[in-house]
Amino acid sequence: GPYVLSPAGLARVHRLYDDNQNVFMTPIKPGENESRNFQPLEMTGSYPQSLAAAVPSRLSAHPTKQHSIRGKRMGVKELYAFRGLRMALSNRAYYAVSTPAERTAPAIQKLLQAGAIMVRTTKCSSMISREDPIEAVDFPAPWNPRGDGYQTPVGSSSGSAAGIASYDWLDFTIGTDTNGNSRRPAFVNGCFQHRFSHDALSLEGVRPCYQPFDAHAVFARDLATLEAVVKVVCDEEEPSRHKRPTVLIYPSDYLPVADMEQQGMIDAFNRQIAEAHHIPIRTVSFRDAWAKSPPEDAKGKDLRSYLERAGLHTFVHDFYHNSDAFRSRYESRYGHPPHVNKVTRWRWDVGSRITRDQRDHAFRRTQIYKSWVLDSILEVDKETALVVLPIKDAVPNYRDTDPGPPFAQDVWDPLWLSSVLGAPEMSVPVGNISYRSRITRRDELLPVSVLVMSPPGTDIMLADALKTTFIKSARPLTVKTGRNMY
Repeated sequence: GPYVLSPAGLARVHRLYDDNQNVFMTPIKPGENESRNFQPLEMTGSYPQSLAAAVPSRLSAHPTKQHSIRGKRMGVKELYAFRGLRMALSNRAYYAVSTPAERTAPAIQKLLQAGAIMVRTTKCSSMISREDPIEAVDFPAPWNPRGDGYQTPVGSSSGSAAGIASYDWLDFTIGTDTNGNSRRPAFVNGCFQHRFSHDALSLEGVRPCYQPFDAHAVFARDLATLEAVVKVVCDEEEPSRHKRPTVLIYPSDYLPVADMEQQGMIDAFNRQIAEAHHIPIRTVSFRDAWAKSPPEDAKGKDLRSYLERAGLHTFVHDFYHNSDAFRSRYESRYGHPPHVNKVTRWRWDVGSRITRDQRDHAFRRTQIYKSWVLDSILEVDKETALVVLPIKDAVPNYRDTDPGPPFAQDVWDPLWLSSVLGAPEMSVPVGNISYRSRITRRDELLPVSVLVMSPPGTDIMLADALKTTFIKSARPLTVKTGRNMY
């Protein structure tokens, strides 16, 4: 790659890029040693309020089959620890009492050792909570480039998704997923995404949201890069890597979706999966299967009744207590509680009143549900099932729209299924839907994606299966940056 020779010695040349989509937090000062202390790059860009990102030339990257992500430029969600950097979580109060990390998160260290190049940290929603752009008081929300450019980026990993959809000079980004934090951003920002199995890699050095569900996630514009990162994270020694899908499950509890055009895209992709792998499509109702063969602990309750308030009592309880140290440290220093957005404040208020017994009882129910799904629906001892699921409705959601009052997702939500199971799940674009924009006053395109889940520990198999499906179906393996995916 290009170098410059000066009296001080030989130095690699970096190009400076602006962040006009506002997706980044801290720009990283270039360095060669992945175990070093990271330092902020204190350099402004030409775009108003933009800090520049220093990006090395791709000419210096020499990826090989054994080092497939060498030289790939990555952005990382700003809740991963980087040695020497302070964490903000898009909250001024949190940053005020944070201290520089003593070591880099092992998951990121592994990617750096594999040759990935760290460029910048990406924005997350405040305190890893739900936060729409209109609610982002401390740090403005990222800009979703798709459609009219005024659609919400959605979710706590929105910076990672919007970044990969905005900048060609970025190769992949890392986020996290608890109960949809990466899958929803992937949908609206129109990119590929992989939520890893919960146990795929250590979560040390990652600010927790709800530990039993927390998982790493990766975003990319092309399936080849996504697959390469999955193989680095999981190692190619994953025991199930030689497995192949044996059945595609169509859950009638969650499908079809309301919009028939969107459902048509899902149905077409389902057929392509089945044809590519010569497997049957099996329609399954979770509720009916539960009614016919419930676990003993159900004691006559239907599935929805059994899971009632389990999400509230587990997730919200732990979300509140994960900030105990922060609240204590801030109040001790400043004499008053920290400012947080309305969703975080609501979760803290509700979580503070949930007892440990309530939490543990609800968690036990989610674990019984998990075992039941693995045994009775996925039949993991006999089959390697893929499950297709919707993410959300493909409808306009403008950045200036009030999202309404806070609420807690239920365990029954389709975005909770892979979270409960600790299973891998990929979000893949399958098309666009046209809408009339009130911003541009013309027809624009919204991305449409679908989720495909596989059993825990089958990350490499899932990535390979979907790549094979795309190739055999002649689907685009890459999406573009900007307004439209294709």
